[in-house]
Amino acid sequence: MIAFWSVVAALIVVALVFLIVPLARKTKSTAQGPSRAEYDLTVYKDQLSEIDRDLDRGVLNPDQALAARTEIERRMLNASDTDGGSASGLEVAETSNRKTAMALIIALLIVVPLGAVGFYMYLGQPQLPDQPLAARNLEAEQQSAQHAGISEADRDRARKMLAELEQRLEQNPKDIEGWLVLAQVYEAMNRYADAAGVYEKVVALTDRHVEVLTAWAEAQIVANDTVVLPAVTELLKEVKAKDPSEPRAYFYLALERLQHQDQEGAMAEYVALLKASPSNAEWVEQIQTRMQDLATEMGQPVPVVEMLPPMGPVSSGLATGPGALANPEGGANAAPGPTQEQMRDAQEMTAEDQKAMIESMVQRLADKLKENPDDVAGWKRLAQAYRVLGNADKAAEAEAQVQRLSTQ
Repeated sequence: MIAFWSVVAALIVVALVFLIVPLARKTKSTAQGPSRAEYDLTVYKDQLSEIDRDLDRGVLNPDQALAARTEIERRMLNASDTDGGSASGLEVAETSNRKTAMALIIALLIVVPLGAVGFYMYLGQPQLPDQPLAARNLEAEQQSAQHAGISEADRDRARKMLAELEQRLEQNPKDIEGWLVLAQVYEAMNRYADAAGVYEKVVALTDRHVEVLTAWAEAQIVANDTVVLPAVTELLKEVKAKDPSEPRAYFYLALERLQHQDQEGAMAEYVALLKASPSNAEWVEQIQTRMQDLATEMGQPVPVVEMLPPMGPVSSGLATGPGALANPEGGANAAPGPTQEQMRDAQEMTAEDQKAMIESMVQRLADKLKENPDDVAGWKRLAQAYRVLGNADKAAEAEAQVQRLSTQ
């Protein structure tokens, strides 16, 4: 750090030298050198001396010498008067120039160092120590970035809740709802690789349910920085075969084609997606924009696609919440999980924002159950979510609703 500031000081000194030296030279040169009046007076004095010598040698008679002397003395008086006025003006000008130059030099001495240091303090990080790559713990840095903005107590509480859920699932490995909650918690924590592993277990438990297959494929894509691997491509094709109305299967298959420079294949997937979509689906506008951009790159017109008639509220969210499998057809009571945009946004969230997002999802589920209080699967999901969040009182209230509906 000392070496850094030494270099900074040296650079500032060099910059000041280049700025101040020309100003100092100009001030000095302005203050030196005789004025024009002084030069004239010197000449006239020499001429008077020359007249005296000519008079002594007889070159001039006394009358001629007197006339010449009188004329030169008159010129000397005029030069003295002119010198008095101009000297005072010149002195003022020189004084003004010197003051301006000195003021500018002083300003440079103050502004340049303070401005340079201040600008660096604003944009730079002077307190940051050297970080040689060999000495860095990249994994610890990533974890630190994920947990930024949340207190240590909250992190300990979240880790404890997560450990309790994992332990509960070890004791009951066939708890589909618990596994799905764990997968969504992993996703909210940006642990998409772990979420993909959980979804793989649920796929086996649900006999390859189409919603879980989609969630498994999507988690793998996000975990691999949106790269669609060959194994994921096969999963997406299976999803499309089982449920031709699943939009994400077409979307990710189009992405896979683009990654292989197959623009025609990507366009075919977009066209198939729109054909299987209601005209008021929320993803239609985005897909149409992608088709326009792709057609421009290909130098072809945008294909005209006839979509399905508009329907009620259409969502591209996952129906993989705990209880979605109890309602395989989806329907109004299926709990939509995070959309692709929400998942991408979650990657940029701090740990505190992720926690707030999870709580808001739980609150939305609670609000829906107020509108539909007879949804047993929904109350089960809510109870499980409250247990994950460590809210025992609300979990007990939700379980009481489950008990009430089960006895009817």
